Amino acid sequence: MTNSTYWVISINPDLTGNIETFGSYPDAWNYWRNQNLKPNGMMYMLIENEDVAKEFCNDHNLQFTNYITQQS
Repeated sequence: MTNSTYWVISINPDLTGNIETFGSYPDAWNYWRNQNLKPNGMMYMLIENEDVAKEFCNDHNLQFTNYITQQS
């Protein structure tokens, strides 16, 4: 794969959210999977395309980040 950045966006029930940036697919997928296993009422999305992540953040008033915030 040519894209080495992945984003996991969390959405709260009140539609506020947060974005985490990862440098590898396994790190992003493991974080996404582990968060989805928690019964906290939040929705998590794993996004692999920078344009899609930016558009989603713009549409939902989230600050887009393109630096690695999570490491395994």
